[in-house]
Amino acid sequence: MSKPDPRSFIVSGTVYPFDVIFSIDETDDDLKTLLNDILPKGTSTKLAMNINESCNGRAVRLSSGQYVVRLKRADLQLPVFHGVVAHEIFHVTTFMMDHIGVPHDVLKTEEAYAYLNGYLTQEFYRNYLRIGDKE
Repeated sequence: MSKPDPRSFIVSGTVYPFDVIFSIDETDDDLKTLLNDILPKGTSTKLAMNINESCNGRAVRLSSGQYVVRLKRADLQLPVFHGVVAHEIFHVTTFMMDHIGVPHDVLKTEEAYAYLNGYLTQEFYRNYLRIGDKE
């Protein structure tokens, strides 16, 4: 299996009380429908929609406190896909740590960043690989 069907999933209750919504190979309309269904009314989804054809991924923090990671051209066989996943999850990690007021400091806080980044990466792949199953 190299590429599960286009899907979304939510990693809820991360180490901090924020959800991360992952959207993989979805159209703008599909993602907008999902976000409108799950986000508080009045939340702007414009930032999450702002991805063009030359872009492989995007990570944003919405005004409602949720994070969205949008990935295009997902394929487990391509190393670039794994690089894009790491890149976007790193953005979410820094956004989330900034949100809670934890500055990046190599000696004092870097391990907290690394744990959150590792957790989000683990949960991404656990959910991404599961959604391809037809059970």
